[in-house]
Amino acid sequence: ERQAELGELLKRLPETPVASLASRLPDASEECLDLLTHLLEKDPRERISAASALEHPYLVHLRDPHWEKTAKKPFDWNFDSFNPTPRGLKDRIYAECARYHPELLQRDKEWLSKRGFRG
Repeated sequence: ERQAELGELLKRLPETPVASLASRLPDASEECLDLLTHLLEKDPRERISAASALEHPYLVHLRDPHWEKTAKKPFDWNFDSFNPTPRGLKDRIYAECARYHPELLQRDKEWLSKRGFRG
């Protein structure tokens, strides 16, 4: 069910961004833009893995395979029972913004109170 909801949310996202990464980062190299494109892939099943990202040409000068370790098993995300509904995603984005801009909480105090927020 969760995969189906995620698939529906992904279908609603635009295929291409409003502005390209190259236009937003005009001084970035082609290798940098390529890595960013792979890191920002909207579908997590298509997104570059951490191991593949470390092997990307843009990061080759930072690699030290001697010190790089691979986890023995995948990380268990079961503790995060988040259901990615449209409202849930909006709430999480708002909470993240409010973390960096606490003045939002004061500005939206009445609206938040009506939604049952007690903070």
